[in-house]
Amino acid sequence: MSAIELTAPAEPEAIGEVRHRLRQAMESRELLGSEQIADLLLMVSEAATNGLLHGCDPARDDEELTIAVRLMDGVRVRTEVTDPGTGAARQPKPGEEDEHGRGLEIIAELSSDFGVVFSPEGARTTWFELVARTALPEPDSDVTANAREARRCDAPRTSVAAAGAGSDTG
Repeated sequence: MSAIELTAPAEPEAIGEVRHRLRQAMESRELLGSEQIADLLLMVSEAATNGLLHGCDPARDDEELTIAVRLMDGVRVRTEVTDPGTGAARQPKPGEEDEHGRGLEIIAELSSDFGVVFSPEGARTTWFELVARTALPEPDSDVTANAREARRCDAPRTSVAAAGAGSDTG
């Protein structure tokens, strides 16, 4: 899978367009099932909204959010949402009546792993991972279940380079 990279203006209206474009890109790649894609889109919305609320300066009109999705190690789909903010992401304990404060909780619940990192320039990236629907070989990997089976049967070795062509392992 080649990486998917999207940028969007730091405006609430842009999140819907990002979700639409990301859905199309993920459905065409068939790495995740439809429920996983829905989860990915929800997590992107939560991370992007957190970025808008806590990482962007509403007085500036030149700030952007960056969303990147890539296949890692042939089995993990990693999504990164980067905003220009430097504030620490925190996981508050919202009350039952609170309307806000559940973004990182949702990401933690739906993802197989997640975290927040800061670049030397100060940008904050919230990342999360989902397990791919079907594990894919690394682009330079020459061992898959089929290849192992072929060797066990003394059959000619099958090339798997085409299966991993275009993969980006970040």
